Amino acid sequence: LSGFSLSDADADSSSTTTVTLSVDNSLAAVMVNAQRGVTFSSGNADVYSRTIQMTGTVANVSSALETLMYMRNSTSSVIDGGDSITVDINDGTSSSSTILDFSLTNYAATSLGVIS
Repeated sequence: LSGFSLSDADADSSSTTTVTLSVDNSLAAVMVNAQRGVTFSSGNADVYSRTIQMTGTVANVSSALETLMYMRNSTSSVIDGGDSITVDINDGTSSSSTILDFSLTNYAATSLGVIS
């Protein structure tokens, strides 16, 4: 998944924000790459997980979101159908939530083993 970023019009460069990503399908997982200045309180960098919660400056968390990856485990070789990722954002002053809905067409399934 590409094209994701984060901005906060009233935040300065040292303000922190917390972003939680939750995948809805029990056979799916998301991952972001490790970024300097981002800490994880749920899930880990570079590991697929059903829920990731990360905190850092807006710029650092945005850099992590740019690396967002999605994977779905399946016994079939190709997956068709929809899925969604819930995104919760909290900057300590206000919070928001959105759902990213997307469709998979001829998506090549990969075995992930156990998803945490």
